[in-house]
Amino acid sequence: LVPDCYLMEWLMCLHSKQLSIKAASRVWDGYLIHGEMYVFRVSIAILSLLQPKLINKQLNQCVKILRSNFYHIEQEALVNAARLVRIPREISQRLHSSLPLTP
Repeated sequence: LVPDCYLMEWLMCLHSKQLSIKAASRVWDGYLIHGEMYVFRVSIAILSLLQPKLINKQLNQCVKILRSNFYHIEQEALVNAARLVRIPREISQRLHSSLPLTP
């Protein structure tokens, strides 16, 4: 399963479409405070929190799960999971060099 199946939609709306208002608000706060890398950390955190639902599923079931909403994910669980995500420096630098500058 490649990220092209779900990630672009997540990033284009900064997770507002998939998460509850409270959780999405925390993502937006984190984005404004920490920048683009926070959104990537949240994306990885969502995958981590969804792992039990994704394990042992067929590809089409995984795509369906990843394209659905995640209103059941609590904002504190998401923020805590995002806090634990560590993106290696070389990947972070590569992402920063490919992202447009934020205002």
